[in-house]
Amino acid sequence: MNPTKDMSGFPPILQEFASYKLSIQGCSVKTVDEYLIDLRTFFRILQHEGCKNWQTVSRFPILKPFAWLYQLIRYIIRGLRTKH
Repeated sequence: MNPTKDMSGFPPILQEFASYKLSIQGCSVKTVDEYLIDLRTFFRILQHEGCKNWQTVSRFPILKPFAWLYQLIRYIIRGLRTKH
């Protein structure tokens, strides 16, 4: 698998990130591939968990694309409540 060869399956923001890492920061293709795979996996997990935890999605399916954002906010709030 080589995500940098065909980045059409990635959102524009990740395509720009990959381009920046390759051209500006001079990272290797393998490094950028791993970044893209990790970020895609991270957002898939957020989406899955968000759909599972956000009950509004079952009533309003149009909100499903935003479930990852809901889950991210849940993680941030939980992190802020944790005492260090």
